[in-house]
Amino acid sequence: MMFQWFIKQISLDAEFAPGFQPGETAPADLLQLATKTHVYIIDLTKLVSSETYDCLSRLMDNYKLFKLGVGFKSDLKAILKRLGCTEMVS
Repeated sequence: MMFQWFIKQISLDAEFAPGFQPGETAPADLLQLATKTHVYIIDLTKLVSSETYDCLSRLMDNYKLFKLGVGFKSDLKAILKRLGCTEMVS
């Protein structure tokens, strides 16, 4: 397996409410996190707090954790927007 040397890996996906225009960064409503054995659906509209931001920040900063996702950069921007983060990913 190509990524076998990674200690752990997760896949991420963000979901949005309908109605936003292409090119617009809408805040993410749901975050889906999946490991090899578990799937977590996180309602970001209900869990906006500093603890949520800190937890997701530690997850993203963990260099030993390989993160998979399609459109990952735009999803990350949408998650940060939902959490009220003013510093966006470049």
